[in-house]
Amino acid sequence: MITINHWTFYLLLIPLVIAIYTDIKKHKIYNWLTFPTLIVGLILHSINWGFLSSFLGFLIAFLVSLFLYAGIKFIAGGDVKLIAAIGAWVGKSLILNTLVWIFLCGGLLSLFQILRAGTFYITINKIKDFFIALIIPGMKATNVVKESVNEYVPYGIAISIGTILSIKYPNILGI
Repeated sequence: MITINHWTFYLLLIPLVIAIYTDIKKHKIYNWLTFPTLIVGLILHSINWGFLSSFLGFLIAFLVSLFLYAGIKFIAGGDVKLIAAIGAWVGKSLILNTLVWIFLCGGLLSLFQILRAGTFYITINKIKDFFIALIIPGMKATNVVKESVNEYVPYGIAISIGTILSIKYPNILGI
């Protein structure tokens, strides 16, 4: 049984804080951070709760975030790798809850960004056009959102805070 007080989750705070820093300062989450985080997460989770749980957490996180990257360009490559590493760290029993928390935090962070930039109505219209393009044959929804009117959103903040919240409140969403 995974407990939120387990020491491995406190260790996870280190790469999460580094990811926030590098994403804010350089607009990048580096491989030198994500790959060791993945390896350590696989090892520690496997020792405590089994390799299969860790691998499934990684796989689910990777596939969901890869879709958001390759399919609809909502996140960047470093975000995909960090989310996948977190999946290995938290395992299959916490990954869905973690993903929900990450995406909730990402939505709030994005909303804050568009309100701060004064581009709320323009962004809402782009979102509307995106969903219209999804249902009209021949239109490409990704073309609608390619050119953003908003500044860079350091999604590493949302990933890190969402992960911390999912560990602190692992069942609050009922999943």
